[in-house]
Amino acid sequence: MLPGHRSGRSRGDGRFLFPVVGAVTGLLIFLACSFILPSGAGDAGGAEVGMVRVLAPGLSVVAGDGSARVSWTAPAGVRGPRYVVAAVPGNTALPQSGCVTAALSCVIGGLADGVTYTVRLDAADAAGAVIPPAWAEVTPYPAVLTSAAAALWLDADGIPAAAGTPVSFWPDGSGQGNNARQAQGGNQPVLSALGSHKAVRFSGSQNLLLDGDRLPSGATPSVIFAVAQLDDPRAAADCFDHILAWGTNQTGEGRMIYKGCSTTLAYAETFNTYPLMHPRYAWPRGKPVLVTAEISGSGVSVWMDGSLDYSWRNPPGVVTDTRPQETAMVGGAPWWGDSYGWAGLIGEIVVLSGNVSAGSVRAVDEYLLRKWGIPA
Repeated sequence: MLPGHRSGRSRGDGRFLFPVVGAVTGLLIFLACSFILPSGAGDAGGAEVGMVRVLAPGLSVVAGDGSARVSWTAPAGVRGPRYVVAAVPGNTALPQSGCVTAALSCVIGGLADGVTYTVRLDAADAAGAVIPPAWAEVTPYPAVLTSAAAALWLDADGIPAAAGTPVSFWPDGSGQGNNARQAQGGNQPVLSALGSHKAVRFSGSQNLLLDGDRLPSGATPSVIFAVAQLDDPRAAADCFDHILAWGTNQTGEGRMIYKGCSTTLAYAETFNTYPLMHPRYAWPRGKPVLVTAEISGSGVSVWMDGSLDYSWRNPPGVVTDTRPQETAMVGGAPWWGDSYGWAGLIGEIVVLSGNVSAGSVRAVDEYLLRKWGIPA
């Protein structure tokens, strides 16, 4: 089991290569000061310098673990361009990073997982024409989220829709293809926002369905991470606000994470084992929290915002034997149908399967805490 409080920093936190950043900053200043547009020159499509019009190149940014791969297309008719790429964090306490190159791509390292960076591409050609900047955003993430250990990764930022849209499809970013769906219009939750990120709002009777056969079964260890905000006005009286559940409704044969019945305490269990557990931390209303639950053949341990809430060992006669079913559920539990569902926002859910290292679990915790602005 992991220690009671997870601490430490990711590889990109507070570290960067000074010569690279110095070169980026210096060339940006050079570009800004050396090529001054004449009054009225330039528009949204390009800049005119010495009567030469150059269109801004396309920009593609792919997130990695503490890094981002940036690529772009060469502007037509431009000779000898030199490109400057800068990744500027939204958290001003962290350093920017970047690269200077004559190629059409580069990898920027030294980034902090969970921090959103604005990536800016600047360039000038050999004749002195300034190419208008291109912009994109990227949020690096731990490599384990797309590794063989990842059974599910639902990130609301990946939903291809606008706020206020009913959610019928929530893509799985793990690479396992376990996308969450809901064909029934009346049961579809609604895309909303939580801070600067997208989140899905559930009413308590809305849910999304997954393929339960793809989630950990039997006694296979798993770690569940959920970023959610409870908005249920009757939270202290209502029963079982479920975030994620799969398996069957027989003792020891399911896995779930939820708010308890007639209490606001946070639970993770294997069905009908909650009476033996003694959680201490409650779901606060109107505030996002991270709940992390490790479920194995020997018991359950639960953390809230990186601090240990409780650990529970299987008593004699109770085993963890999750029975895979066709359907798993986000925002509810399959054995309850449209009842006892989550009333509030869900921003991100991760399920890791197998014997995942303590370092990988800590990396996901830190990524989620940092991304969603949750103090540990």
